[in-house]
Amino acid sequence: MLKTFRYRLYPTSAQATAMQHTLNECRWLYNHLLEERKTAWDARGETVGYYDQNGAIPPLKAERVTLKDVHSQVLQDVAVRLDLAFKAFFRRVKAGQEPGYPRFRGWGHYDSFCYPQKGYRLDGARVFLSKIGHVRAVIHRPLEGKAKTCCVRRTATGTWFATFACEVEDAPLPATDSAIGIDVGLASFATMSDGLEIANPRFFRRDEQALATAQRRLSTEPRPETGQRATPERRRRRRVVARIHERIANRRKDFAHQQSRRSSTPTASSPSKTSPSTAWSTITASPRPFRTPPGPCSSPACRTRLQAPVGSSPPSIPPIPRKRVRAAAIARN
Repeated sequence: MLKTFRYRLYPTSAQATAMQHTLNECRWLYNHLLEERKTAWDARGETVGYYDQNGAIPPLKAERVTLKDVHSQVLQDVAVRLDLAFKAFFRRVKAGQEPGYPRFRGWGHYDSFCYPQKGYRLDGARVFLSKIGHVRAVIHRPLEGKAKTCCVRRTATGTWFATFACEVEDAPLPATDSAIGIDVGLASFATMSDGLEIANPRFFRRDEQALATAQRRLSTEPRPETGQRATPERRRRRRVVARIHERIANRRKDFAHQQSRRSSTPTASSPSKTSPSTAWSTITASPRPFRTPPGPCSSPACRTRLQAPVGSSPPSIPPIPRKRVRAAAIARN
């Protein structure tokens, strides 16, 4: 079976520019191949297939020299994507659904490229990407099995991720006699068959005010004209809105993953062995653990903070006498 491993990338400025350049070239090729298919059908009534367009990619490199900066298999994957889009279009037409003809990709609407077979490898704490280099990554868990493909994606906030699809052996879980039913609702996140109830954290409500403020600030910036890019200020405000949406999505994924993990453990599905208070814990809006930033620490208050356990509230620091603050201000002046 296939198992996916997703790692966060931290490219340098030069590597980020090269990755963005790869996206731009893939977007241009996608639009060029789509225009070729559309023109061939409208003008001559002919259909252009995947193999015809895949064989026409090498001659295009002579016309557009910047295509040579992209790995050959990455360009071939662009033709595969367009072919899949047309197959899905014809499938919807036959099924009587709303077809949705493949559209041209504008600036910022092509956010990933893939290495189908080769051109990538994992070297320690870095991911090697052909034509780009060794990109620093956070390898939070090792790869399993044999890597088949590698896809690099840029999110709306400018964050880069590398996803490896690996072929691993199917390892069945140990057999168990315990079972549990889950009823997903709206008032509560889920209710278990043994009576346990998981409260809904409502992450969107927590950031609703911040999202409304960011969207109002974005609406004050004028929209760009057709064929023009947005102003730098509008792009910056749009990233703020995207960051809030991304934060909400990350919290939802983390919450769902934690709860599904707890429901799959034997102790969580066996109420006779574990009490509800220990088997499940309701995740609410809790503050971040209190930590002291790295750096020199010589004051008594700083040493007290370092001795405080993680997760505890910071100790109260006595205020500095006003006379001392005033004397220090006079000395600086």
